[in-house]
Amino acid sequence: MRSDVVVIGGGPAGSYASYLLAREGFSVTLLEEHQEIGHPVQCAGLINIRVEELPGIGPLPPHVVLNRVRRAFVHSARGAVLKVEGREEKSLVVDRALFDQHLTHLAATEGVECCLKCRAEGIKEMEDGVRVRLRGGEEVLSDLVIIAEGSTGRLAGKLFGRGGEVLVGLGFECAIGGDRVEKDTVHLFLGPFAPGFFAWAIPRGDGGLRVGLAYSPREGLGMECTLGRFLKEAPLKEILGVGGRELERSSYQIVAGSIPVGPREEIMRGRVLLLGDSARMAKPTTGGGIYPALSTAAKISEPLRRMLEGELSPSSASRRVNAQWKRGMGKELKSSMKLRELYLALGDDEIDRLIEALSRQEVQRYISEKGDIDKPFRLALGIYRRSEEIRRIVHSRIRDLGRIFI
Repeated sequence: MRSDVVVIGGGPAGSYASYLLAREGFSVTLLEEHQEIGHPVQCAGLINIRVEELPGIGPLPPHVVLNRVRRAFVHSARGAVLKVEGREEKSLVVDRALFDQHLTHLAATEGVECCLKCRAEGIKEMEDGVRVRLRGGEEVLSDLVIIAEGSTGRLAGKLFGRGGEVLVGLGFECAIGGDRVEKDTVHLFLGPFAPGFFAWAIPRGDGGLRVGLAYSPREGLGMECTLGRFLKEAPLKEILGVGGRELERSSYQIVAGSIPVGPREEIMRGRVLLLGDSARMAKPTTGGGIYPALSTAAKISEPLRRMLEGELSPSSASRRVNAQWKRGMGKELKSSMKLRELYLALGDDEIDRLIEALSRQEVQRYISEKGDIDKPFRLALGIYRRSEEIRRIVHSRIRDLGRIFI
């Protein structure tokens, strides 16, 4: 069996990359190891609204988008609140399974062959291309292999090495009903129940909520332990109008997964490309990885096309792809790891002082005008340069400021 391109993984990154290359006229085979696209769900489903501006996606269908939000409230462990409000809608709450299926449908309309329950077991570069060995012994020969297998990193780790940090996430859907939950506001919670990251409550738009958290497993805690502590200790009743016990009783869908953070230095070698969680494209500040993956796929499609048409050698295409990655999203994600380093270094006192400083009117105005959920380091750098108060807070904890903002 032969195909110009083989894509391993039918999630958003794999499906969108398949679509982009298929519409250029290449034959694309998409391999998905599960029996259904979009399952199991492993994501909170809050994505940047700019996804709709990417080539070919356009406005998402109404049945995919559950809600649109424009502001976020960040609650510290000691009760301080940072309100981040935008003039326009900033994020979409999507049905993640339907979102994945929508992207796969786009790919299929361009002629992509989607093979369900097809697990890739190995990859080997040959003189005549790349051979992908499937479970059962069948092989597919192609000119380009895109690994978008998700957070497991099974094949990516073998070919590109492992590394980075992996966060653990757990959450659930709950049906609250009524108008007790503000539809346009996401709530984020900092505290010991989510060591190394944060918890969240995301409004679905129909009165329901998505509640969950992510944490660093280096703390040695279990998922049920951390989530149970969050439902018990966080002031959910005061903030959301509904307590942890009621949320737990109304839960009906458990979501669990892992979040690899810390971007790779290179995402392409020869005829093999990494995308999405396989390339650790999740944002270290929020854990979101859909927009970084999809926007990267769009930006690097040109050198991939030229390689497949014979204009560029695989080594030349790899250099161009990696250069674009390092100048663009890779640079932003690498810089955002510095923000994560700063967050982990701050104590509760510094976090409350930082929230107070960020709540100043002039800082809020700057955040409202310049805020970009997918470019947090650029925003943080601008705030740092404008606020002496914030510079003092940062300097009180991390002396070598060059490691953070230079």
